[in-house]
Amino acid sequence: MSFHNDISEALVKIIALDHKLALKIIDSIHTGISIVMDVSCKEIRHNRIAAGFLRINPWDSFSLSALEISPARVFHQGNELTPGEMPIRLAAWYGQNVKDMEIEFVWDDGVRKISVWSASPLFDDNGIIVGAVATFEDITEQRRLEFDLAEANRKLLEQKELIFS
Repeated sequence: MSFHNDISEALVKIIALDHKLALKIIDSIHTGISIVMDVSCKEIRHNRIAAGFLRINPWDSFSLSALEISPARVFHQGNELTPGEMPIRLAAWYGQNVKDMEIEFVWDDGVRKISVWSASPLFDDNGIIVGAVATFEDITEQRRLEFDLAEANRKLLEQKELIFS
């Protein structure tokens, strides 16, 4: 038996025997994890890191498609995404593996956060999609620093042009 199969079997046993321990294991991972266990994507659960990013309580459901009025608008490359274009939805509905999709969340109160998402479908033993899992990293601070650096460089070039003109 391979190492991967041993880990997979151990996780299945942990989840079956102790649901709370499984949640603690997922919460101990230092990345955002979102899980949907049906293809409707009406109820998406989020670990501690994801919940903090999304401004909800850990393991609460937050699904753009389940909300009548979304508390956040979501953008990719400057275009607003529909719920069906979200990485976890692409995985659950179409079986797509999404890798490194940069998404910006903008809340009504002006808070903006940027993250990089990947998502994969979850299959049952018959190869039928039964849900999806998405992981992401918050890159808000990195993008803010990049913007500040670009702005400082722009100002420096302006000063240089003034001095040498």
